[in-house]
Amino acid sequence: MVLSTITRPAAWVRCSSSESASTSTSRKSTPSAPARPTGNPIDIGAKLGLCLCLALSTPTAALASEGASEALFENKCAGCHANGGNVLAAGKSLRLEDLQRNQVAEINEIYSLVYSGKGKMPGFGKDCAPAGQCTFAARLSDEEVSGLAEYVDQRARDGWN
Repeated sequence: MVLSTITRPAAWVRCSSSESASTSTSRKSTPSAPARPTGNPIDIGAKLGLCLCLALSTPTAALASEGASEALFENKCAGCHANGGNVLAAGKSLRLEDLQRNQVAEINEIYSLVYSGKGKMPGFGKDCAPAGQCTFAARLSDEEVSGLAEYVDQRARDGWN
């Protein structure tokens, strides 16, 4: 596994599959021979461990989830709720003021609305019922509905900017 260089303050280590030639002037390598790390094996192990910790601690799962929720919103919701609006009922937008006035300003309330639907809005949850209130398109998993609820909540609090 090759780790790429991470731009960090100078005090942090460089994460790469080989150290640059500037880190060790005594090392000679030929183009056909792979570069070998020099120094104390414990120091090298500590550097690799730190690189691994940094790589694993990056919230990539959260970022991926956020990106997936945004894509899901664009695919399932933006037709009626582009930029937090509502093309069918102006007073029922996804703006924070409207969410509060309509008593759906909490994540669990947004989740319930997305899952089961209400009024002109169809439900998208996998077990949404009655069938007439639910979308005829593919249903969403609980995790997808949760992601959408969190996405809408965060965007509403950010003013859809």
